Amino acid sequence: MINDLIYKSGHVFVKPYISDNQTWFKFFDLGPGTSLSTIKERLKYNCMLFCLEGEYQVSSNGSNYKTFTAGEIVLNPASAEIRFSTDKGCQLVVCVFDGIPNILTEKSFSSLLPICRDIEHSVYSIPSVSALDVFIKGVSRDLNDELYDVFMHNVKLQEMFLLLRRFYTPDQLARLLWPIIIKLSSFTTFVLDNYRNVDSVAELISLSGMS
Repeated sequence: MINDLIYKSGHVFVKPYISDNQTWFKFFDLGPGTSLSTIKERLKYNCMLFCLEGEYQVSSNGSNYKTFTAGEIVLNPASAEIRFSTDKGCQLVVCVFDGIPNILTEKSFSSLLPICRDIEHSVYSIPSVSALDVFIKGVSRDLNDELYDVFMHNVKLQEMFLLLRRFYTPDQLARLLWPIIIKLSSFTTFVLDNYRNVDSVAELISLSGMS
């Protein structure tokens, strides 16, 4: 249900590219009593939630529900089992993405790994600073005006991560992004441990179980 809502009903300019594109933003205006779940299918990609108005509750991988309100940023990672509900209704901008967008940013975020290892694995939020408020309100306005194509969604993803890196402390970023950073570190370790034992990228992919 939630994957259908997020992915199949993507922004009008993204629909023709859904099978190839793994990055887009989408605006949701959810009424009171809305309830969604990924228990039977899990999330396909990472989903970062920016709450503009109202509040909502999220449970990840069987954890207790946590309530998040306007002005908070939350990450629901790929492959998570998510339960989502809103008693009072809310407005969200959701950023859907496969991974951190470029190698420079990846390297800067991977330095947070020691902090991530000490964090209790749960769903956390960080407050939206004024620069992120301006950014996400601009994205929401542009989505309503149907101004984005696939290229612009990817540009905005990079802008979002640059703002995160610029305006947040390492501790805040680690709390928000720990699922992605842990996964990135695990994959990097796997590649470094195994690349000498294979003759091609295809063999490495097969060995990893990703094929």
